[in-house]
Amino acid sequence: MAGELKTSGINLILALGVFVGLGGCIIALVSTVIRSRSGKPVSGMKVVVAVVTGSALIALQQMMNKAAQTLGFGDVSFDAIAYAPDSLGYAKLSVDAVLTLLRAVGALFFYMGVVRARRALVDGHTGLTARQDIGTGMVMGITGILLLCNPQLLDALQKTLGLTWN
Repeated sequence: MAGELKTSGINLILALGVFVGLGGCIIALVSTVIRSRSGKPVSGMKVVVAVVTGSALIALQQMMNKAAQTLGFGDVSFDAIAYAPDSLGYAKLSVDAVLTLLRAVGALFFYMGVVRARRALVDGHTGLTARQDIGTGMVMGITGILLLCNPQLLDALQKTLGLTWN
């Protein structure tokens, strides 16, 4: 059940990323053309950043893989997690189900982080609120990657702190 819910959730998030990214790129380019034709100033850098963040949403799975590789976790896997040892008995299924669902939550956090950072481009933002949006987006993105790679994160914490499953 948890695996099916996770798969559906991640597919929905990836589809939303493609839809929102493509729509954002089209809207950014169309609004730039309209503003330039009406004689209003157009920021070329803002257009480039809008297209780059739209492309990041379109290629959300590749962005997740690159972010995970940057943190040293390798590629992101969307398979069901089998992490807990057999010595836990029936609790093993519960632990694995929770970790699997946390992986879907991590994909959602990563998506929301990219969208939040993209929101800094909206006209009318002051410098302070734009920085807050970018900072919050980065925190959400990093949190998402940590949740997506929770077995690798748990292994790293166990090795660092010297903990074992008993």
